[in-house]
Amino acid sequence: MYQTVRVSVYQTVRVSVYQAVRVSVYQAVRVSVYQTVRVSGYHAIRVPGDDT
Repeated sequence: MYQTVRVSVYQTVRVSVYQAVRVSVYQAVRVSVYQTVRVSGYHAIRVPGDDT
């Protein structure tokens, strides 16, 4: 009985940790990609007119 409870708790914890890690990694990647695109787009727009 105790073994079964321990295994199911372990499974639940592992799944929730995996979900949390995956979500946070996805968020971090999305934010960094957004930042990079925004910065490069900004430079692409600004730099050609500022090379005086």
